[in-house]
Amino acid sequence: MVKEGHTVVGTLKIAKIYNEHFKVDKKRIVRIWIPTNYQKNRKEPYKVIYMFDGQNLFDAKTSFIGKEWQIDETIEEYIKDGYASAIVVGIDNSSDRNDELTPSFGYEFKEPITALDAIDITPKGESTMEYVVEKVIPFIEEKYNVGRSKEYRIIGGSSLGGLMATLGIYMYPDTFDMALAFSPAYQLYKEAIGVDDVYEKIISTLTDKKHINKSTIIFSSGGKGFEASFTPYVYKIKEDLIKRGYNSKFLYTLVNKKYNHNEVQWAHFFRQAYRKVSKKARL
Repeated sequence: MVKEGHTVVGTLKIAKIYNEHFKVDKKRIVRIWIPTNYQKNRKEPYKVIYMFDGQNLFDAKTSFIGKEWQIDETIEEYIKDGYASAIVVGIDNSSDRNDELTPSFGYEFKEPITALDAIDITPKGESTMEYVVEKVIPFIEEKYNVGRSKEYRIIGGSSLGGLMATLGIYMYPDTFDMALAFSPAYQLYKEAIGVDDVYEKIISTLTDKKHINKSTIIFSSGGKGFEASFTPYVYKIKEDLIKRGYNSKFLYTLVNKKYNHNEVQWAHFFRQAYRKVSKKARL
């Protein structure tokens, strides 16, 4: 039953999973969305989509701008049409979001990053990703009927969360089968340091022998207002990966320039991306 003022469809459970490395909110809220057709004893285990900015995913009342991704509504609609269901795990952000969700991708920054209207970012994304893999995933796989191998795990997020989705397959190519990189902020690094060294590191790593063609990646962007600076890199990264040998059948780009940088856009593109997550259909 949906509580008054809330917009959740299905079951949303709240856990607090500790991370000593977080600066604030060490007992971090993790939102676990369970589809209405979930069966704890089903023979085929469920896929899990791990995502960032959890408070924005399922419920307009808890969302940053009062608009949610409508992940719950979207998956429930697809279930009615015969698509496979999935569990979605959203890790809440905190007041330290910029640091927690900005990866360094191995680059040694000489000073904190100032870019994209954010100041003094100290990248801690790698530590956050370790938390996802070492704490959150084991918690979910212990308590729910979900697959415990790569093909059942997807990582996703928007903006800095899109960088984190990229980081997931960058750090753990044998852990995540797919990355959903919505409005990934690849341009942040060039704006901060004046060169594309970090972006180049991403490309070279994702196309090395350990990573190439190991994961499906979906990139998306709007194109309106602030979002306009994200769109060129969404086109560019797919092209650059293909030039280095990444098979195009594992890469998808979704762009609609009428959308701004917000949950309305990401809800739209999640609806499209889920058709690739599910078994039934193709993009």
